[in-house]
Amino acid sequence: MIRVVDYRFNETTKYLEQYYLTHNLRYLNDNKSVEENNKLYLPQDESQNLLNIKARVIKNGKVINTFDQRDFIQVSEDGQKYNMLAVKGLEPGMLLETIFALKVNDYDLYGDEYMQLSVPVKRAEFYLLCPSHLEFNCKSYNNFNKVEDSVVDNCRIYYSDTNNLPAFDKEEKYSLQNANKHRVEYVFHQNLDNREVNAKWPELGRTFFDRMNANYEKNEKDLEKLLNSSKYIVTGK
Repeated sequence: MIRVVDYRFNETTKYLEQYYLTHNLRYLNDNKSVEENNKLYLPQDESQNLLNIKARVIKNGKVINTFDQRDFIQVSEDGQKYNMLAVKGLEPGMLLETIFALKVNDYDLYGDEYMQLSVPVKRAEFYLLCPSHLEFNCKSYNNFNKVEDSVVDNCRIYYSDTNNLPAFDKEEKYSLQNANKHRVEYVFHQNLDNREVNAKWPELGRTFFDRMNANYEKNEKDLEKLLNSSKYIVTGK
């Protein structure tokens, strides 16, 4: 399993852009895993442009079937739109390989990648790529290996990998399951060209608060009218 977060400058617009790639290679060891993987879903999101989808089926080391973006159809379930691929002819013992590449239009300079799934992962790799004059702070959690960084050809590369991740037990009674998963968190630190610093977690918290409350004053009177007209009022008495 590979996750790549890629920030790069558009040479035409001179703006920073974000791309995202995920690469999975699944071993189908029984009929249950075949059933779980015979349909692939990729949610459609207005904030993302799908650049490429590829899939292939491998049996005894030979590629027996390939798929691309033309083989996916658009479906809607529970109000959510998806790109869906029906993978026919899967059998236990086969490998299913998929690659999704996206351009993220409404991106942030921070985020996280959860590297632990409901099935065991033989090898998980995390990459964050950006121009060499940009620096990020990356931190791994729950025994995912430390993130290292290097610079190659004006590209700064943050990288970490971990082998043999166990399946995450959904039956465990965690109050917040994601907090206990192997993951990597990242946040922009500074621009070395102009020494502009520093998206810190408290500042990001304030940013989230401002976004969530951006229209509160505008809608406050409407909310008061709605509450006053409701027959179900909680007074706290």
